[in-house]
Amino acid sequence: MASNKKDASGFTPQERHQIIVDYLKVINKPTKVFHLRWKPGELLTGRVLESTPMFWYMKYQWSRSEIEEMFYKARCVIGPLFDTALQQTYGGSPGPRWRGAVPEKEKSK
Repeated sequence: MASNKKDASGFTPQERHQIIVDYLKVINKPTKVFHLRWKPGELLTGRVLESTPMFWYMKYQWSRSEIEEMFYKARCVIGPLFDTALQQTYGGSPGPRWRGAVPEKEKSK
């Protein structure tokens, strides 16, 4: 089983993978978009999402809002290079962004 350790987002790698898979089902998009960066049996991660070339998102007819919502739901930060590619490819205004804040409840010690 994958690591059960939560990262700064509050998700384990397995939880993030499941969120991404569930989102793909909701928007009816195939995992083929990630084919150069990921293969079945591996976990989908923020690195896979962000390293997937914009060309592949376009080829599989993703909208800017679908890409941004996937990153947001999976609590993956959109880096400056990917953000520039989104802007150059799709134009428009940025949607909701995950900024890396930790949503975990405060622990009393």
